[in-house]
Amino acid sequence: MFTVDLHSHILPWMDDGADDLDVSLSLLHKEAADGVRQIVLSSHFHPLDENVAEFRIRRNSSFRQLKKAIENSDLAGKFDLRPAAEIRYNPSLLEIEDLGTLCIDGTKVLLIEFSTQHFPEFVQDVFYRLQTKGYIPVMAHVERFPWLRDNPEFLYNMVCGGAYAQVNADSIVKSKESLSFIRRMMDCGLIHCIGTDTHNMTKRPPHMKEAEKVLASNPGSDVVDYMDEIGRTLLAGRIPNAIIPSKPKKSFWDFFRK
Repeated sequence: MFTVDLHSHILPWMDDGADDLDVSLSLLHKEAADGVRQIVLSSHFHPLDENVAEFRIRRNSSFRQLKKAIENSDLAGKFDLRPAAEIRYNPSLLEIEDLGTLCIDGTKVLLIEFSTQHFPEFVQDVFYRLQTKGYIPVMAHVERFPWLRDNPEFLYNMVCGGAYAQVNADSIVKSKESLSFIRRMMDCGLIHCIGTDTHNMTKRPPHMKEAEKVLASNPGSDVVDYMDEIGRTLLAGRIPNAIIPSKPKKSFWDFFRK
């Protein structure tokens, strides 16, 4: 069972996620029904648009109000909620003042999102330097980037360099193309953890239980337990004991992509 959601936009008023407390509570009710107990509240943070101090003021206010709403509801005591950030990658990441306060609360784990349009410049060097400072970089929803799907060796190199890869439950449930890519990367030990990336109950609700059923449908598969264990280990602030990765082979369709 998936008990850890490593990526969500449940905090209200922060970004394009929950726009009020009612939406936040509805998302949490679905998470509880799916068996999720630990949730990372990873609101978007764009280094070029906002400084860390301003972001933290907004996040702290939102989190206080969400906790109060939870305490006054039937959800009280059901979750371990971890404020964090989904940080848009920028080569100047290491220059961000108080970068550590954007980690998943209680850890040195940084959830980092790439651009869907552009290859991330100098990323291997930046991630290496992050690790020398004690950070654990996790790449958000790696299946969503066309440039990465066309170049899975990039993912292999990043994982060999010490990064971890998160995928979205929605991609497993709703997209056959994404699911195919995720399964290929799983076979190579290149996928580590899962998040809902949930934003609202209409277009982007949590689909953790549904994703669990899809992944557990393969006889003898223990991928759900493996991914959940890695999620729990990251939230404990430790380096996960991940599968040694292997270099992905090109699929038949890769030869037809530009």
